[in-house]
Amino acid sequence: MLVCNNPALARRFTNQRMDTAMCNARRNNTTQVPNTLIQLGILLDQPDMRTVCRTVDGQDYIFQGISGRIQDNSVSLVFASERMITFLQSCDYLHINVSVVGKLRKPYCCQIFNVLTKYGSAVIPIVRVLMRERTEAAYMALFNHLRALAPNLQPTRLHCDFEGAQVNAIRQSFPGCVVEGSLWNYGVQCSSEAFKLGLSPLAARNDLVLSFIKCLCAAPLLPAGLIEPGVEEIWREVQASGWADDLEPLFVYFRRDWLPHVAELSVYDCPRRTSYCCYSDNRMLAYVSPQNDQNIWCLLRGFVQAEHLSWSDKLAIDRREVVSDSRKWKEIAKERRVCRLIRRLDKNEISPGRVLKETSHFVAAAVHYGLQLNNRVSYSQSSNDSD
Repeated sequence: MLVCNNPALARRFTNQRMDTAMCNARRNNTTQVPNTLIQLGILLDQPDMRTVCRTVDGQDYIFQGISGRIQDNSVSLVFASERMITFLQSCDYLHINVSVVGKLRKPYCCQIFNVLTKYGSAVIPIVRVLMRERTEAAYMALFNHLRALAPNLQPTRLHCDFEGAQVNAIRQSFPGCVVEGSLWNYGVQCSSEAFKLGLSPLAARNDLVLSFIKCLCAAPLLPAGLIEPGVEEIWREVQASGWADDLEPLFVYFRRDWLPHVAELSVYDCPRRTSYCCYSDNRMLAYVSPQNDQNIWCLLRGFVQAEHLSWSDKLAIDRREVVSDSRKWKEIAKERRVCRLIRRLDKNEISPGRVLKETSHFVAAAVHYGLQLNNRVSYSQSSNDSD
């Protein structure tokens, strides 16, 4: 902070006048922000703008071109270094993370689409995409562009959110890939529907109602073929308890929107039952991108820094150096508990409904977040606790 010791000058150069002058100087010395993604892509392709996307070590560039067409609003800008593209082709288990753009006003984009993987004990973001729209055409154009950049890309498992356009595009682009959903994402969506139905005050007052909602949100932990029997077993208990009139709309919602998609819904045999990798990536983006004064140039500098951190983690793991794993002991204990219950279920020692009741507290954080209860925990903390 500058302090003027001359009272006469201090009266002339007020904070308001200095702020205006500084804003004008910054505007005159900074490249104008484009209005659209296509304009930004053309600008980044100019030779004098290549330094914007140059990696920290100066050996690579992260801008990989434009996908999609203006006519159907499927334009996307792809950011990944050549070394990350090479690494991508060796990955068979990928995670897709969709981040909110935040305070970025222009160019307009609806989301940041991220492709990442778990490498050793570290989460490695590989590709970041600024997307104009989240339509199936936009996803198809993006995946075609990625396959052109990485011809040997053939993931065997792909972990993503329950977004219809995204899932359809993945299945068309990678026919042999197993699409996995996220336990946390489903729990938030299902409990958010309960909030829309006005069940939040009732759940806050009545532990039994809250436990029934938790049981419904734990349904993905069952094998696909046992999800419906398990939910119906819980529904019979709801009827016997006298809460059927209040909870019936929520169970109707489950049967209508989720039951036809039990193949993706079930995380019974998934190596990673929730998208904690994605929340780790969100924290990295928040760390490298300023949140108070964010524009597209700040965001691109954050992409460059994130690429450097991720590549450094990969090299450290290749050298067998220790890279910290953020997974907590209680998450490991929960996972062991789920595995024991599933083994008992396989031996017909317990019913599917019993499994839902025994595991319902595992999804408590997601349920509290979706119901917007006063005692919910923070988003980043609760996402880790739902693993």
